[in-house]
Amino acid sequence: IMQSIPDLLLRIRSDGICLDMVESDWVEEIRSREEVIGNNILDLLPSALGLQRLEAIQKALQTGNIQMYEQQLEVNGVIHDE
Repeated sequence: IMQSIPDLLLRIRSDGICLDMVESDWVEEIRSREEVIGNNILDLLPSALGLQRLEAIQKALQTGNIQMYEQQLEVNGVIHDE
């Protein structure tokens, strides 16, 4: 089921380190799985997007509630909505 979701899904520790990912078709154009796993999202994403994701993680851990947000990521001149 997870493979059918078109968005990029990351399992991320509270400090921003990526533990796992479920790739979408266009993700390979950005970074390989090997480049993502074990690295911090602040080093992998544009700073505003990385901070947004890390803030959502921290809020989820503090409140126990699911956090949802949308973002746009440009890949090879094409805007992708997540």
